[in-house]
Formats: sequence, structure tokens, C-alpha cells
Amino acid sequence: DPQSRQLPIVEPPFNRGRLLLTVTRVASAYSLGADDSGVQRSLDGKQFEVRLRFGCEGPAKGKHGWSVDPDGRTLRLRAVADLTLADTAVKAVSDESVEAAEGFWLQRPWLLQAGCPADEAGAQIPAKPKADSSDETPAREPEIPPPAAIARVGIAQFFTAQDARTGRRTNRPFEAVKQLEAGQIAGEEGFDLVLSGRLQARKDGRVINCAGSGNDRAPDCIVSADIDRVRIENPADKSVVAEWSS
Repeated sequence: DPQSRQLPIVEPPFNRGRLLLTVTRVASAYSLGADDSGVQRSLDGKQFEVRLRFGCEGPAKGKHGWSVDPDGRTLRLRAVADLTLADTAVKAVSDESVEAAEGFWLQRPWLLQAGCPADEAGAQIPAKPKADSSDETPAREPEIPPPAAIARVGIAQFFTAQDARTGRRTNRPFEAVKQLEAGQIAGEEGFDLVLSGRLQARKDGRVINCAGSGNDRAPDCIVSADIDRVRIENPADKSVVAEWSS
């Protein structure tokens, strides 16, 4: 009976939040020395679409930035693949067959959604208590240990000598120029760099590899992927400002 047939359920791509929660599970297993092979197998080949917000602080010309020309009508955007094999954490999860790695570190990986952090009210710093004049020696300030470093999470494509070089950008930034309408305001909420493609297991069968040492520091983790599309969006209306495909 055709009416009784169920349509196949289409699984949505891994978004930023779902991917980061999965990375947290893998980082936990790595730190505990637990087997996560089942999770790794389930990730291979899954579609993803991950957003990275940049430019929240306004016009800037850093690795990810935007600016408007003095004419007020020309918007310039720039994003640079800042995850490379030169990074020690990337080297730690790469075997001798890897010739290059290109990808991005996710800024503020504790945010499950791409966005600009809300402004925080200035916290009042309590005044130090005055030492009692009757004391022969002032009380020592308690030593406060530095906070543990925040782990980094990245997503990258790994290339071997056997892979075609046509898919590599080789340090070429993603740059775009867009003409604005008269009176149009740009970048009030920054811009989204959107990466999409499929998660891809490495030679060791793992999609997410972590590296790091120390009991009180989360490891750095890198997601292996075939990134076949990159675009920059205006988060206010999801309009595409520029797009690149491999």
C-alpha cells in the first residue's frame, strides 16, 4: 500500500552546537583513555554546516575581518584559514603521510551558537581589607592558581602527497568586495563564515582527534572534514555576501 510507506528521514547536517557537543564527548573519552571507536565510526561521512562568527568588535584587518572604504559604499571582507600543519597540536594528530592541513579554529568554542557575546557589566572589584594596625606583619594574600587554559577546537581538511593539489588554497585568504546600498549599515552583528561538506575519517579511522597533556587542561581537538563549500553570510538576514566551492 503506497499510503503505508514511510518516507525516509533525512538527517540534518551537523551544526555548530551538535558538532561541539560531540567534540566534548570525544575529548572526555581521550582524557579518560576510554574507547570511542563507535562514536568515531558514526561520524564518518556525515554532512555538516558550521558557522564561525567574526567581526563582532567592528571593522578590523586581522586574519578574519571586515572594513568599509571611506566612500561608505564598499565593504571588504577577509577570512584566513588559520589552522595549518605548522601548529604543534595539528602536527600531534598528523602522521607522516599528511603533507598539509587547511582549516579554521573555532573562535569561542564554548558558544554552541555562532554569535557575538553580550556586553558584560563591569564587575566591581572588592577593595582589599586593610591590615589591622596591631598586626606585626601584614596578612599575606592567598595565592590564586591561574585558570586552566581553554581548549581549542578546529575543523580542517588534511592532504597527503597523493591528493590533488587543486583543492588546496595554499595560504590564499577568502576575500570579497561588496557594494553597499546608500545608507546601508554593515557589520552591526559581525559576519558568519559558514563551512560545509562532509566529516571524513582519517587513516586511523577517526574523525575527531585530540592532543594535549595534563590532568587539569582540556585537550585541543581537530575535526577532519572534506570542506567543499565556504561562504560569508550576513547574520541579520542570512543573505550570502560571498561564496567559494571546491
